[in-house]
Amino acid sequence: MPETAGGGGLRPMQLMIKSLGGCAAVDVIVILKKQRQSVTGLRIDIEAERFHQPLPAPGKKRTWLYLSGKVDLSKAEKAVAMSLEKYCSAAETLRLAGATPHWETRVAD
Repeated sequence: MPETAGGGGLRPMQLMIKSLGGCAAVDVIVILKKQRQSVTGLRIDIEAERFHQPLPAPGKKRTWLYLSGKVDLSKAEKAVAMSLEKYCSAAETLRLAGATPHWETRVAD
C-alpha cells in the first residue's frame, strides 16, 4: 500500500509502469537471442508523468532501454517494436487506456 494509505509500498500506477518494463524486457531478450544477438546486459529507465484531470488519470510515459553486448541497434529497435506492438500485454493494456509509450533504444559495447 502507498504511504498515504498507511503502507510503504508501491502505488498501483507504479506497479503498472514496472510491469511494462518487465514485460518488454523479457520479450526483447527472447527475440534478440533468437536472432543470435549477444546481449550481456539490459537496463530500462522509465519516466512517467501522470495527468491530473480527468479522473481516472492515465499517464504519459517515456522509456529508455539500454542493451549491452554485441547487439545490432536496428535488430534491438525492431525487437522493442515487436514487443510493444505484438507481444507485451502490459503495453496493450496501457494503449487501450489511452497511454502511448515512447521508447528509445540504445546499445553499448
